[in-house]
Amino acid sequence: ESVRKRLPQREKQLSEELPMMDDFSRTSMKEIRRFLSGEPIGEFVHGTLLERLKDDATFVRDGLGVRVIVESEPDELQLPQEVEREVYYILKEGVTNIAKHAHASNLAIFIQQNGETLSGSLTDNGVGFEYSALKGNTGFGLTGMMSRVKKIGGELYIKSSPGAGTKITFAVPLLN
Repeated sequence: ESVRKRLPQREKQLSEELPMMDDFSRTSMKEIRRFLSGEPIGEFVHGTLLERLKDDATFVRDGLGVRVIVESEPDELQLPQEVEREVYYILKEGVTNIAKHAHASNLAIFIQQNGETLSGSLTDNGVGFEYSALKGNTGFGLTGMMSRVKKIGGELYIKSSPGAGTKITFAVPLLN
């Protein structure tokens, strides 16, 4: 759009700016592809769960136009390192699935630490799906999420139906 507006006015300046725009576009697309493929970006640092989720939310909002809310109760979570890391990757996979498949405009992530249990939910207003049709044939994303939850002794529940969005909830114990 910028190029079209200025095309007849400044050909020389545009010829210099076009390669920069091209590089920026290519870099942005690579970052989006890495995010959607679930590639880990850097090592997970203990105590950064909410910060990383908020960074991912900003990326999804800016890159894909999805309105994302991330909330926790309490505001500061005190989690065992393995639980925190696995919960982050569970939620990241959920966000990735939403970005790839849901066509959602809103996404809400809520995490609650209550005594010896951490519970959470990931809710979108996307196209949803028929979960019962996927049983035994779940995609890698849902299977990976279930595997990670079980690894830390928790449970994962998925509620979805066509046209009604999806809600994924989990609960994991916090005992070391």
